[in-house]
Order: sequence, then C-alpha cells, then structure tokens
Amino acid sequence: MATLRARTIASSCDLTFPLSVRQDLLNGEAGALKEHLVALQAQCMPWEVIADSNHMAIHAALMPTGEILYFGGWFESEGIYRFDVRTEAITNVFAPHPPDTEPFLPDTDMFCGSHAFLADGRLLGGGGELPALPDGSGEDLHGHMGMSGGGSRACWIYDPFSRRWDSVASLNLDPDGNPNSGGRWYPTLATLYDNQVIAVAGHPDVREEYPEPPNNRHSNNTPERYSPRNNTWTLLTTATTAINGIRDEYHRIFLLPNGHIFFATQVSALDDEEVVQFNRYYNPYSGTFLSAPQISPPSEGIYH
Repeated sequence: MATLRARTIASSCDLTFPLSVRQDLLNGEAGALKEHLVALQAQCMPWEVIADSNHMAIHAALMPTGEILYFGGWFESEGIYRFDVRTEAITNVFAPHPPDTEPFLPDTDMFCGSHAFLADGRLLGGGGELPALPDGSGEDLHGHMGMSGGGSRACWIYDPFSRRWDSVASLNLDPDGNPNSGGRWYPTLATLYDNQVIAVAGHPDVREEYPEPPNNRHSNNTPERYSPRNNTWTLLTTATTAINGIRDEYHRIFLLPNGHIFFATQVSALDDEEVVQFNRYYNPYSGTFLSAPQISPPSEGIYH
C-alpha cells in the first residue's frame, strides 16, 4: 500500500525521480524521500475541510445523483443531511420548510440500522434503535447503560431522484410471531443479484423473550430477505446465524459471484455441546449454510 501511495503521489505531481528506491523509503520510514513526498502531497493531493457537516454521520451513502446522504446521529447529532459533491452545499432536510411543502421523512430512529442499494438507485434502510424502556432499563451487555431499547423493525426506502422517503414493510417478529420481538440494531444488509436484500444479525427488541427465558437470543439470528417487488420480508428459519443466549460478533457479509453469501465474521454453532466458530458460505434463498467450506477464522481477535 505504501508503494501504491508513493506511485499515486508521483503520478499526480509529475515527479521524475525513480521509484525503484529502497522499500523502507517507500514505506516512509526514513530519508529524504519521505520529506519530499509529504511536501508534494500537501501541494498536489491536499486534504481540506470543506464545511462543518453539522452531524455525526453514522451512515453515509453516495447517491447516483451526485449527493451524499448521511444520517443516524447520536446524542445531540440528529437529522438527515444531503451533501452535494459538485456545489459542496449541505442541506438539512429536517430544517423548517414553507407551509404545505413539508416533506415526508422517517419518524423512526435509524441510528445503527443498516442500508443497501437497490438496482434502481434507491436506498433501503432497515432496523435502527428503539428508545430505552420507561423504567430506564435496556440493552446493557455492550456497556450502553440501558440507554437503548434494542432493535427497531422499521424500514424505509429513499429515492434520490425525487428525494422522497417511503415507509415500507417492517422486519418480521420472531419466528413464533410474539409481540415486542424481532427488529435489528447493528444488523448487516446486502443486496443480492436479483435485487432482493438479505438482512442478518443485529440486536432484537429488548423486550423479546425468544425462544424462552433465560435462553433468549442475544442476536436476531434468523435471517430474512426483502423483495422490493412484493414489499415483503421473508424469514429464513432453516438455519440460525448465532447460538441463542451467547454474545456474538457484528456480522460482515459479502455477496459471492455464485450468489451465495460469505460470512467474513465467524458463525457460531454447537457441535456436541461445544461452541465452534467458522467463516461459512450461506445460501440466501434456501436459508442454509453450505457444508463446506468451513474456514477457521484468524486468531488475532479482529472482529470487534
């Protein structure tokens, strides 16, 4: 990466010095090359502060219109903003509007939900955070001090061309259909090749009692798949992505060329009462994990 950075700077600044120098110089460890590159980068590839974003942008997505949509703040940083890449203008869509022009905006907290693009350029947002319970209790396993009520089931689609938000079908309740269940806080969404979207993991509603106390699931371990055509979420109950009752990690998933999903974060399972963890391939249509490969994750503890 250091070599690539040096070559990029050299190309942008029309440098003539040879790049076949010692690797420690390319790494910027010592020598005149480091000072030379730093000075030239400041001239040719500077970073600059354009404006105050007015927001802690937990979520951001580059729209096909050339705007960056960002939202989902924390504490006092609330709202939904648009940054126009061309004009560098920032618009707070929650700012007061003239009478009869008030836009339809999300009325649920999308903080630490997830989002994925649909084929037509619209952005699907799923999940988010429920408020803490009236008695002040809430999710505390990760040191949130009861400030959260767990995962929301609300979903929204943003159309960047009309700049319109639409409420769409909510995520499912738990597989038994109990009230005050389901939802996803810190989930992962990924778009499939047929324009459906898979949602995995995330904390459910803290009031959920599934499958039964004290073995309640820590993670919403039942994946579900969204169909934009039908506006429906389908629960995939054949296999779970985590073991009930234990803490698991944030799931990082990637779409493979064959349409399967690769879980880059380990998936927990029980083998003769022993917890085993592997990186695995998942079929998002049958809702099953492939028997192979089962890849042992790195040992460095990098999944936090």
